[in-house]
Amino acid sequence: MSNTANTTRNLLVEYTQNPISLDTKTPRFFWECPLRGRGRKQSAYRLLVASSKELLNPDQADCWDSGKVESSKSSHVEYAGTELCSNRDYYWTVQIWCDQGEAQGYCDSQSFGTALFEKKDWKAKWIGMGASEEPKLDPYSISQQDASAGLQLSDDDFKKMQPEFKDFNPELRSPQLRKSFSLSEPIKRARVYVCGLGLFQLSLNGHKVGDEVISTPRTDFDKRVYYFTYDLTEKLNAGDNTLGILLGGGWYNAQKKFWHWQAPWFGSPCTLLQLEIEYQSGKTEKVISDETWRGDWSPISLSCIYDGEDYDAQLEQAGWDAPEFDDSQWQKVNLVQTPEGKLTAIDHQANKVMDRWQPISMSEPEPGVYVFDMGKVMTGWTQLRIPRGVKGKTVTLKYSELLFDNGMIAQRRSCGKARQAEFYTMKGTENEVYEPHLPITVFAMLN
Repeated sequence: MSNTANTTRNLLVEYTQNPISLDTKTPRFFWECPLRGRGRKQSAYRLLVASSKELLNPDQADCWDSGKVESSKSSHVEYAGTELCSNRDYYWTVQIWCDQGEAQGYCDSQSFGTALFEKKDWKAKWIGMGASEEPKLDPYSISQQDASAGLQLSDDDFKKMQPEFKDFNPELRSPQLRKSFSLSEPIKRARVYVCGLGLFQLSLNGHKVGDEVISTPRTDFDKRVYYFTYDLTEKLNAGDNTLGILLGGGWYNAQKKFWHWQAPWFGSPCTLLQLEIEYQSGKTEKVISDETWRGDWSPISLSCIYDGEDYDAQLEQAGWDAPEFDDSQWQKVNLVQTPEGKLTAIDHQANKVMDRWQPISMSEPEPGVYVFDMGKVMTGWTQLRIPRGVKGKTVTLKYSELLFDNGMIAQRRSCGKARQAEFYTMKGTENEVYEPHLPITVFAMLN
């Protein structure tokens, strides 16, 4: 190996640095080689892939050794080694030669993980608190032209539907589900693969897992269903642990009036979860979503991707997603219908909080009605802080991009017939803080 320092940078696999859940057996590698001087370029490369860091060297790489490839190519270099396995971590490095034929040393090792490639890899079951069998609407049987009331379906429109849909009233509350388990020995690696439909928040021992928001993304759920992957290796406790998941209404299960508006009914909120644990001894174990989970209704009585959220803080159950919580009064979950789409590890950047803003001004156009001007149109939500809550009293948060001349927000002009509002009922304590859990809005004005 050459003693010349390696200058490669921005090493990626499938456009991502050290991804943990690639859903392809032929990932592509990328790197930059900023050689000093004008017109310089790479003349050759050698790429190594191994199943462990210890094997990542030219004599032992057990997955792929490309050998010296005479090429200036440094993007979309496709893997061509032994077949990759599901739920594994792999390590890779690259050596390059400059246009003068001088070899550089190998770069620092990089890594990538794999998803669950095959349907047979999934042992988890779809669960929820909805009925085991529910009507499912063909997403192509209804469109915006079917709404005689404009942006939402009317009673007359429902009468034209088949009886199983005309008389069906979806559950609008958000369920919260939990599962406790114990670790029998020290762990080496833990990955959880999870999908929640329509939207979900996953927690472990009372703490939110991941920084994604508004998950799961919209797809044609008969063709593709995205799932998320999280590394829990450093987050699991020795001994008792609890997984919690909050489910809500998204594009999979919108309110009945929005079935024509890119959100036809596929089923009640449900989840699929599989935690893969590898112990230091080599033993493996799975924690899966199944009939042993427990569920109850959360404080969210309305969860809708378009209308917003109704939240009654008086109904909170402190520590519901922590190990010490007593769930003996909770009910068993139901096994529910399986979405028909192919389970696919999310292959794009998820929604995340990118910035936070304070209002630039506040007005009171009517007594007790306060309008906050955010200074820009944004996609997001608000955080409400109440120094001293009044038990049972409800605060309403409404969103709009426009104002009337009298200073009130012009909600219908910017939101159509979507409510775009949150109703928060206070529990009556000091320093209450509320953020909507699942919905999202587009707004510039808030009252």
